[in-house]
Amino acid sequence: MNQKTMIAFGDSLAFGWGVDRSSRFTTLLDGHGGFHVLNRGKAGERTDEIRARFRLQILDQEPDVLFLIGGSNDIFQGRDIEAAFRDLGAMTEEALRAGISVLLATTPPYCIPFDPPYWSKIVDLDAAVSGITALNGRIRGYASSLQSAAAAGSGTSSLLLCDLAADFLSLPEAEYRSLFLDEIHPNKKGHARYAACIRACLDLL
Repeated sequence: MNQKTMIAFGDSLAFGWGVDRSSRFTTLLDGHGGFHVLNRGKAGERTDEIRARFRLQILDQEPDVLFLIGGSNDIFQGRDIEAAFRDLGAMTEEALRAGISVLLATTPPYCIPFDPPYWSKIVDLDAAVSGITALNGRIRGYASSLQSAAAAGSGTSSLLLCDLAADFLSLPEAEYRSLFLDEIHPNKKGHARYAACIRACLDLL
């Protein structure tokens, strides 16, 4: 029996920046439902840089499932969120055309304020919050439109929205804050939460 494969693809939130490999969501998910999970996240990349790796690391590898997350670095660097959204949409649609199921993720909003401040010394996090909120809204609307088209018979979609942002924000503030290593990146406990959300999506495929 051929083993199924999922590739986690994107920026530091896919890579698991600051967390030991053994505690990253990709490691926690490996083996679930018969899936071998590979991590192809790269810290610091914008969506255009992520997209530049897409053919080699996704299409040429022919995984069964793509987990895709990105956009934070675009916003940090002042890139238009519509450009980031177009990159995410293009990768999603290329994967779907290739017969790859897609788990398209939202980015959990940044945990502000946080003590000690780290990324706030480098990035205007307050200004970035509205950008992430807007990008997440575009991702939700896009996923809904693809799913509606598939349900109406005017398209095919093996796309599921993995709404990490909504899941994290559904928690009481103290618990939400406990999931972060710094203002941006989830800690070991946050990765366990990621894994639970993604596991639920995989179970629907």
